Amino acid sequence: MELVRSLFIVINMYVLYTKINNNLSIHYFNTVNQCLDFVSKNSVSAYKYKVISEQLPMDFYFAFFWNDQVKDADINIDVAKEIKRDQYRQLRDPLLQQLDLLFIKCLENDDVEKKSRVVFMKNKLRDITMHDLPNCWQELLHFYPNCLIEANSLINE
Repeated sequence: MELVRSLFIVINMYVLYTKINNNLSIHYFNTVNQCLDFVSKNSVSAYKYKVISEQLPMDFYFAFFWNDQVKDADINIDVAKEIKRDQYRQLRDPLLQQLDLLFIKCLENDDVEKKSRVVFMKNKLRDITMHDLPNCWQELLHFYPNCLIEANSLINE
């Protein structure tokens, strides 16, 4: 039996966060030297480069800012929370439409118990943007309200 070894060459890419004219800019390079070359040729007042796997999550791109205290790119948690609320609204809307149809079916079938569950679920979905959200972007990134799962379960009964 012949042992075959595969050689994988891993090429690290780098993300370079720069503060230029008090604005955060994001650049991608293949090497650290390219990052440093860019910094030396531009009016960069602060910078931080990282391996691409350590970059900030693009889900919160519009919440990025240069944080002078930590001298690095960071995420404005209030803006990130609003981004998540917008995502929840987008997920909620088709569920509310499906629950409206289910409510009509409950009326037609005179199913009082299920009708009240539908009303309760619609109210939970309407309140989805009022939930307290995590104050840490790492937790917020993976936060998913249970009522979205519960609504799908009710619709698929």
